[in-house]
This record gives sequence, C-alpha cells and structure tokens, in this order.
Amino acid sequence: MMTNSVGKWPADERSPYADWWLAMGDTGLSNLGNGDLEKLFKAYTLYWGSAEDEKILVADQAAHFGLDVIAPIPCTVSNPDPSTIKGGTPDDIGQHVPFVPKDAVITAVIDEAIALGHPRFRTEKGETRILAAWQQGASFDKNQAKYLPFGQELYTHDINRLLEEFSDGKDLSRSLDETLFNRAAGLDEPLKSDGLHTLSRRVGHGTAVLDLAAGFDAPNIDKKDLERRPIIAVTLPRRSTIGMGGTFLEFYSIHALVRIVALADAIWKAHHGPTGGFPIVVNLSYGQQSGPKDGSSPFEKAIEWLKSELLKKRGVPLEIVMPAGNDNQMRCQARRKMNNSDSFSHQALRVQPEDYTSNFVEIWTSALKELQEDHPLRIRIQPPLGEAVEPWRGKHGEYKSFASGARIYCQRIKRDAENGEEFRFRYVVCIPPTADDARLTGKQLKAVAGLWSVEVDQPTQFDHVYMGVQVDQSAEPDGERSRRSYFDGWKYSKYLSGRLQDDTYNTDVPHEEYLGSGRVRDTFAYPLVEHYDSNGKLDVSQSNLDNWKFSHVQRKGTINSIAALNGIITVASYRASDGRPSDFSATAFWGSYAPQKGQDALDVSLPADETPTLRGLLAAGTAAGSIARFRGTSFSAALATRLIVDLMLKLDAAGLAKFSAVKRLREIAEHAEKDKPASWGMAAENKVGRGRLSAPETGYPRDPTRRVSPPPV
Repeated sequence: MMTNSVGKWPADERSPYADWWLAMGDTGLSNLGNGDLEKLFKAYTLYWGSAEDEKILVADQAAHFGLDVIAPIPCTVSNPDPSTIKGGTPDDIGQHVPFVPKDAVITAVIDEAIALGHPRFRTEKGETRILAAWQQGASFDKNQAKYLPFGQELYTHDINRLLEEFSDGKDLSRSLDETLFNRAAGLDEPLKSDGLHTLSRRVGHGTAVLDLAAGFDAPNIDKKDLERRPIIAVTLPRRSTIGMGGTFLEFYSIHALVRIVALADAIWKAHHGPTGGFPIVVNLSYGQQSGPKDGSSPFEKAIEWLKSELLKKRGVPLEIVMPAGNDNQMRCQARRKMNNSDSFSHQALRVQPEDYTSNFVEIWTSALKELQEDHPLRIRIQPPLGEAVEPWRGKHGEYKSFASGARIYCQRIKRDAENGEEFRFRYVVCIPPTADDARLTGKQLKAVAGLWSVEVDQPTQFDHVYMGVQVDQSAEPDGERSRRSYFDGWKYSKYLSGRLQDDTYNTDVPHEEYLGSGRVRDTFAYPLVEHYDSNGKLDVSQSNLDNWKFSHVQRKGTINSIAALNGIITVASYRASDGRPSDFSATAFWGSYAPQKGQDALDVSLPADETPTLRGLLAAGTAAGSIARFRGTSFSAALATRLIVDLMLKLDAAGLAKFSAVKRLREIAEHAEKDKPASWGMAAENKVGRGRLSAPETGYPRDPTRRVSPPPV
C-alpha cells in the first residue's frame, strides 16, 4: 500500500471494520484464508413469523439496523441458497416443543459455549427446559433451508432425543456422555477448522451465564414453576468468524435477537392462537468499547424497534440485559473539550509487541446539527519510527493509508434526535498486528510496536472529542495471542499513591488517597467523601479520583458502547460483603460530558464477588456437576436477568403490558440504597447506577462457611 494515499470506500453500506477486514487480504481472520468463508455483501432477509399472511418482514429495517454490510459466514455454515427461506420458523413448530403455559416468561441467552445438556437446564425427569437452541456457527442442516439463514437449530424434542441417545442405558435419569452429545448437537466440531470448539474447555462463559440467569436444581423447585421458565439459547459463532475486535458481533447479535422474537411468537401462536405473546428477557453478556455511546449503534436501533413492535403487536415486553463492561482499568477512553484556547488534542497510544490482532482506535465528535461532507477535525498519526504522516481532514467515505498498511477511515453517522436529525463524525484508526509471524493477515502486513501519537485539531470552532480503544477480541479461540493497545497518558494514575507523609490530614485530598496506598485506583473514592452543596445534594466531585482537569485519559466513559440505550438494562458490579464497587466495572460518563445519556447509562449493580477473598460467583462449568467461580459484569447481568424474570412471573397480562424493567429495577435499587447496611459507604451513581441490589437465589450457597457438597467421609 502507498504511504499517505487516500482512497474511497462505501461508507453508507459497510462499516470501517468490515472494509478493513477486506483490505487485510481475503479474511484478515485466523487461518481461514483458503476460500472457506463466503463473502456476503447483503444480509440475509430476517423474518419474524412464518405464515405468509401474518409475516412481519424485517428486511425493511435492514438498513436501519446497519445489516447491509459484508459479513463472513463459513460455507459449511451458510444456507447455500438464501432464496429458499420462506419464513422465520418451521410451520409445525408446535410439534417440536412441549406445551408452554400462557403465564410463562421466556429467558433467552445469546452467548458462547452453552452446554445444552447440563442438568441445571433440565427437569427432574431429565428432559430439557430449552425450547430452541440456534448454533450460529454449526454446520448447516439442509432440512432447515426454508427458515434458517445459517447454522443449525435444535428444538426441545431434538435435544431430548439426543439426551436419551447418549445417556447411560438410554435413561435420562442416568449419566450423559457429554462429549458425544455435544458433537451430535453441533456444539463441538473438532474436525472443522471453523467449527465450534469451546465446550471442550472446563468452563464456558455462556453456560455460567445461562446458569445464573435460568439454571435450577429441578428437584428443589416446583414443577409448575419450572414450566413457566422456559429457555431459548443462541450460541454465537467462533471468534474467527466474529472477527478481530468484535467486528461482526452486532451482525450476529441482531440476527439472534430477531430469531428469539420469531421463535417465541411462533410457539405462542401454535399453543395459544394469534392474540397475545410471551414476555421475553434476553441476556447478552458481550460488549464493545469503542462506538457512539449515545444509543445509536445498529444493535441498539434493532432493540428499540423490536421492543416497540413486540409491545404494539403482542402487548408484551421485550427486556434486554447487558453488562456495563470490565474495561474500567484498561486505559481505553479519553475525552477532550475543544475550544479556542484548547484546540489541539494529543494522545499517546501504546501498541504492544507480538500482538497477533489488529488494533483499533475511534475518534468521535459531539453532535452536529448541519450536514457536511468534511470531518470537522484534522487528524495526524505518528508511528514510533517517525514516518511523516501529514495532517488530514477526511471526507465521508474516504480513508488514508500509511505506515505499513495502517489506515484511517472517515465516516459520518446520522442519528434521529428530538429536534430533527443530528450528525456525528468518526475517524477509525486501524493498525495491523505487530507479531513477527503475521499469519492472521492475508497480506502479511506488520505494524511497529511502540508509542504511536494520535493528534487531532480543529479548523473551526468545535466541542467535545471522544477517543476509545476498541476491545481486543482475538481471532484465536482463547485470545492467548492478543495484546491490547492503550492510551499511555502520563497523568493517568493506575494505583493509589498514599500521600500521607506526616500527621497532617489535607482535606483537599480524598481520604482514599491516604487509606489505600498501592491499591488499584478506581474512578471515585469509596466510601464517597460526603460533601454536600448548598442545595443539600451530594457533591461527588469531592471523591473524584479521575479528574478531567488533570488527565484526558479517564475511567469515566468506559461503559459498554452497545449498552447505552435507555431501553437496555445496563448492569454494573460490586462486592456483596461490603458494597464496594468492583474496580474492573466500567464507569458511565460524567454528567453533561456524555454523548447523550450521561451517568444514567448505568442502571443498577449486582454482586460479582462475595468477599475480598471469595472472588467471583459460583456457577456451572461445562460438565455436569462441575462448579467454578466466575467474575465480571457479565455474571452480574445474568443475576439481573433472573431477577427480572422473577418480577415478571408475579404479574398478570395487564401488569406485563405496563411493565418496564429499567424503571422497576431502578425503583428497587433506590430503596435498597436507603436500606443498605450501616457499614456500607456511599457510591457514585455513574459507577453503580441507582443502587446495589442483592443477588436473587441461584441455588448455590452464599455463606462462605457452607460447603457446596458434603465433606468426604
């Protein structure tokens, strides 16, 4: 590629990440550059419903969702003839699933490594509680060509048949050969280079999430109560298909969401007729770091539309639960207010050596009211070896190549606002892997590790600039060869300094600085310094350990970029024993500095740790009987999912039609904060949301003195 050359790309049809995927040579993903992947320049048509006269065609919303983009689907996974698709579900779906009572609430989980045969997802008789399970990365079943775009789907009767086939003596109450079951179900395909392999591990993210969200020990719960808690599962394709940095995560997640709604709708019609529907609670414990963070991502648009349609057409809610994210300490977010006296922003980006993944940085503007072709900011990237990169002011749909194949993309994003349309621009900086063996790229491009300079300035008066380093999701199965880049801000403090040098207590320094020498530094002191303003409102700035005045690289704004929509329940984490917010749990923006939603982007918090020494939450491993500790906002979100289902099961049809999980959880959280233990301190709202909720009962012991199983004899 020519240095400092400017090219064009279809910015209205393809994301910068997808264009970069093409530019890297064939796939730019793992070792699948031998024609195994089919390149789709148009998304498959999405259907909600099956009968021709009742079909709600979602294709009209494809552009709205951002689905008219290229996406990789392995040929063995893809429907070879999309024109055969006639509807969203089998016409005889009522024969594939058991009767589901009218007052049921469906729990749906979109994740990876979901062990469908695990006892926690089965009844006392050993039958599955799962109505349907779509394996997006499994080998395509040609018998499902009329309704499935890719992958393979199993229904209750399919899963029960496989459970019986691979149970000892074909008795569901006896042990299951999980290896054979997982392979027969398309959950583990070791002979396929692009197949699913995650269930061969001892623990699986999706199994643990589904367990915390909907897992039960069937003998300990009433049978009728269990029947009201059916499950729909979607297993995402392997990371080599999703792509580096979660390139195509939104694409697969939107397909999963629409499919969940379609399945629930079809099952209701089969059992209860055309009026009404099942309420659905969806848990998606994935996320990204870079993005608009204003509720306008393709995934968020899809959620907004689907929630509205389901409530309007079926009178039932669709609730989406997502984690705040675990990137609070990753030095991945920066913000700068641009004005006449401060019209230049510089951030040092540390690109690490021997990194087998590409590195991405997004630079976002605040909202503009007027349509314009030119980006309002100039950008200049300086690689470590000092190659000259001239300042560049891109136009919508242009990219600039430089430094061994790196690129800067310029794109204008339109969004609907209360007073008409608004526009935001972004630059996306794409840097190739730094590893000597750059086998992950078809063109063998290699970037230089070290300190890269990212500079922007304004030709005209402007407002805020936001910078984010994208998550480093590897194309490798376990991400062992990914090394994430970060902003190397010299004023960013990673640890508490401990400034107590004599017996004098300086009231200008938050007391946490004195008490926590050497500890990992969080966004705010905990407990908060209780300083109130003249109106009697708590002034959180007194406990602010991250101050924009001193450093543009901040923990504030590290929230999951695809969970900033008002209609999504966004969940943070805290420690159950003393209420301390988890240092890894992401922080929302600081008040008016947010692109749109401000500190309200976080709704509530649930535990992620029991005590300082008992970290994580107990949940199921991938094998029957196995238990492990899982830590992160993903698992706090799973607890929130269970809690919402518990609340919805107590409501009648009229109550469900008016139910809002965001509103109800916030109300409960605000009461919980007022009644919190006396030993708990106060925490900032944009760190824990409206309050810290207790974990619902999951069937695992919470008391550290209790054992999970009896002691050995």
